[in-house]
Amino acid sequence: MPASLRMLLIGASILFLIFMIRKIRHAQLRLIDGLPWLLLSVFFIVISVFPQIIFWLCGLIGILSPINLVYLIVIFLLLLFLFFDSLKISRLESRINDLAQEVALRDRSFLGLDTKDDQAIRDGKKKDAEGKTAK
Repeated sequence: MPASLRMLLIGASILFLIFMIRKIRHAQLRLIDGLPWLLLSVFFIVISVFPQIIFWLCGLIGILSPINLVYLIVIFLLLLFLFFDSLKISRLESRINDLAQEVALRDRSFLGLDTKDDQAIRDGKKKDAEGKTAK
């Protein structure tokens, strides 16, 4: 690998690492969400400084071109990040649905489901089905 390309990779990886650290420090990104990206940037710094690691792994696995191994690793990691983000989104959507249902049950007028009879019962002007005046 040419020295100029290695320097470019090291520089870009360090800039990305600094960018992610600043986002975490300024509370624009939670640490738990930024940790995979920090690890990915450290991975790029390591393979930029020590490209022999990739060549050794290629020989071990049987991949002929080192760049193909790098692409394989990056694609795998991005798919892994995408999977965990999908899990997180599913949990949040479920929580939003639960909260919306709870709000709807607590305040029927929130959804505009109150009828005139419901309002009259609530105001004490009408008795409910059991004959009690609502409070």
